[in-house]
Amino acid sequence: MGSERMTHEYERIYNKKYNHKRIARLMKKYGLTSVVRPKQRRYGISKTVFSRNKLNRNFEASSPYDKLATDISEFKKSGKKVYVSIIKDFYTKVIEAVEVSYSPSMKLVIDTINQVKNKAIEEGTFFHSDQGFQYTHPIVQKILKDNNFLQSMSRKGKPIDNSPTESFFSTLKTELIYNKKIQIENDKKLIQEIIDYIYYYNNDRIQKSLRYLTPIEFKDKYQKEQNNSN
Repeated sequence: MGSERMTHEYERIYNKKYNHKRIARLMKKYGLTSVVRPKQRRYGISKTVFSRNKLNRNFEASSPYDKLATDISEFKKSGKKVYVSIIKDFYTKVIEAVEVSYSPSMKLVIDTINQVKNKAIEEGTFFHSDQGFQYTHPIVQKILKDNNFLQSMSRKGKPIDNSPTESFFSTLKTELIYNKKIQIENDKKLIQEIIDYIYYYNNDRIQKSLRYLTPIEFKDKYQKEQNNSN
């Protein structure tokens, strides 16, 4: 954590106000510096828009399951490749689905989609991905269509079109994979650490964009407000 998020975390735990500058000094004194994320290359906006890119980088959502994004990221350990497939909600930031496999197969993607298959809203839920072969396959497209998902895809060579999932994997790699304080000995340990991290991300990691709530807390708060208004 950086000093700002650490300050809010302490305030949540102890129900007391703290000076963020004091927290920063204490963190520096005891070597509790945050892990710095590597700088990312910024991509310019292309004038050519892929016809199926329904979102066109509009990542603002009005409610849970209004817009979802999915992606697969590759990790390597002990000479083995591990593929992690996720689905992220744009509104709550919750990782709604996660599957892990040693192959970036159709099964990996379908198993991930099946975790949210029955959660599309009545108006239709946007479902955004890149143009990987799994997402362009007729079977996956039919599953999405049959379950009221409106498929959207990034343009080729434009990962910024799916920046919500890119951002999540970047955070995961920064705080877990590249964190020198965490030792991951083999592929089995890697898989468990990734699963544990996603639980932490959803349930324990507060976010400034969510008014310093965790994604699950933010989602629960929204649902309680909706229930009270009905």
